[in-house]
Amino acid sequence: MEENKLVPMGPTEIVLKELPREVTVEKSKRKIRKRRRRVWILPLLLLIALTAVLIIRYNENIQGYIQSVFNDEENEAISDKNNTQRVPSDDKTVDTNDAFIHTSPAKMEFINESNRQIDLSTLSYDLPKATNIYDSYSKESPVVLIVSFSPKECYTTSSNYNESTDFYSGTKNVGEIGKALCEELNKNGINTLHFIDTGYNGSLVYSKEMYVNAINDILKSNPSISYIIDVSRGVDLDSNMNMHKEAVDVAGEYVPTVGLIYGGENEMLEKSVFFGNSLASTLNKSYTLVSKQTVSKYGLFQSFGIPSIRADIGSFSCTYEEALTSAMLFAQGLTELLK
Repeated sequence: MEENKLVPMGPTEIVLKELPREVTVEKSKRKIRKRRRRVWILPLLLLIALTAVLIIRYNENIQGYIQSVFNDEENEAISDKNNTQRVPSDDKTVDTNDAFIHTSPAKMEFINESNRQIDLSTLSYDLPKATNIYDSYSKESPVVLIVSFSPKECYTTSSNYNESTDFYSGTKNVGEIGKALCEELNKNGINTLHFIDTGYNGSLVYSKEMYVNAINDILKSNPSISYIIDVSRGVDLDSNMNMHKEAVDVAGEYVPTVGLIYGGENEMLEKSVFFGNSLASTLNKSYTLVSKQTVSKYGLFQSFGIPSIRADIGSFSCTYEEALTSAMLFAQGLTELLK
């Protein structure tokens, strides 16, 4: 996929019109205007100074208001998803000295935020198996596409959190988790491709367009791909703004839980839920690794004609190494489901 390029433009010719040379000065009124200007100088300077102080003091509020005015539905969708991924900066609600609260799920939750009625017991879909896909196409044909819409989402580097905590990083992030997951699936015989959206230069609108177009191009070039998994990570905040660190014990090892989120539209949404729920059932045979499934009221860029899910592998409160352990178990479960 070629990158968009700026179209060079030549210098614009500027035509200067000659201004009239005649200037009329009424000497009898000059001194009067000068005295009047002196009267207003001090109030004007005071007004400018006061405006500058207000702008500096309330700059964040002004920016917040402007951003709220121009938010569209898709921005709201990402914000809705990330409401659990941003720690508030209000000192009154966050105690920066509190450590993460360790929790363990008793059972898996299923949350439906959409307008569609979804009954897990009535869903059905013939999940394409890797062996059948290889027979229909070739042994080298990809089965799974791993993506990361926000690849720089990272994990914690300490046992606490505060206002200066970095939630994004160029290393040890979900993009690298997706890469490791892709490599493990390929080792297990599930042919997998990995795509990371890193070329949008910070523009959300351009990012959405590039992301969707890139995935459609990949699917067009690889019609054997039958599943899309968007690797992400969550943040679990309770009503008191305490950050939970949810994990399960697997053979004496501390393993962060996984959350599955579904978007998309119409029948494909139900197929995605069936796929995700089947994966969760496989992963949860011995322990509740998938602690939550959520059907979002937003599309979440999952409308691609094949089952698509977002997988929060671990959360911000776990380390990269801990999340990597979850990713390897995730790969084992997905391999067992698709082989």
